[in-house]
Amino acid sequence: MEGPKDITAVFEVLEVKKLELPELTPQFLKDLGDFESVEELREAIKQSLERRLDYHRQQLARKQVTAALTVAANWELPPELLKRQARRELERSILELRRSGFGEQEIRQHANELRQNSMEGTAKALKEHFILERLAEEEKIEETADDYDEEIRLIAQQSGESPRRVRAQLEKKQLMDALRNQIIERKAIDLILSHATFQDTPYEPDELADSEAIDQSASGEQEPDDLIPEAQYAGEPTSLLEDQNKRTS
Repeated sequence: MEGPKDITAVFEVLEVKKLELPELTPQFLKDLGDFESVEELREAIKQSLERRLDYHRQQLARKQVTAALTVAANWELPPELLKRQARRELERSILELRRSGFGEQEIRQHANELRQNSMEGTAKALKEHFILERLAEEEKIEETADDYDEEIRLIAQQSGESPRRVRAQLEKKQLMDALRNQIIERKAIDLILSHATFQDTPYEPDELADSEAIDQSASGEQEPDDLIPEAQYAGEPTSLLEDQNKRTS
C-alpha cells in the first residue's frame, strides 16, 4: 500500500456572502405576522419558546410516570386495533405539538419518525391511554368547555388561523375525541405529578428543540404541503391543513 502523497490544488473564490438581518420596519413586522411593534414580535417568540420548553418538561415527566405505570402492562393488543389507531395516535401527537408552538417543519420530522415505528409506538401509547383513562375515571377527572377552548386557542395561535376555523377543522375531521384524550391524559399526569418530588437537571435539547422554525411558529406561517398526514374517515381522505392548502394553492 502506497503512503500518503502531497498534492497541490488551486481554488477560485467566486462569491463571498454575508448574512444581513432584515430591518424591523413596520411593513416587515406586518408581513411576518401582523405584529404592530418589535416588542410584540419579541413577546410572541418568547411565548413560543416557553411553550416549547413546557412541552419538553411535560414529555420528560410523562415518560417517567408512564414507564412506572405500564411496567406490568405486558398484554398483547390486537393487530387490527393497532392499525386503526396508528394514524389517530399520529394525529393526536401532531395536535399536541401544534398547541406547544412547534413549527410545521419540526412537526413533519416528528411525524416521519412516528411513522417508521408506528405499531410499537401505537401499542405503547394505547396502553398508556388505557391506564390514564382508568385513573381519570377513578379520580373523576373530566374535560370542560374551557379546556377545549384553551387547546384550540393554542393551536390557532401557532397556525395563524382563528379559533373558530380550527374548531371547525377538528370537528370536520372527527378529531375532537383525540383532543379530549389529550386533555384527560394531561390532567391525569398533572394529578400524579402533584404528589411527586422533582429534581432539577440540565436541559438537553433533542431533535424537536431545533430553532429553525421559531420565526415560523411565531408568525403562524405554514408550508403548503401535507404536513399533517391524511386521515381516512368516511368520505374522501382529508387533512387538518386541507382548507388552508386550497387557499394557498
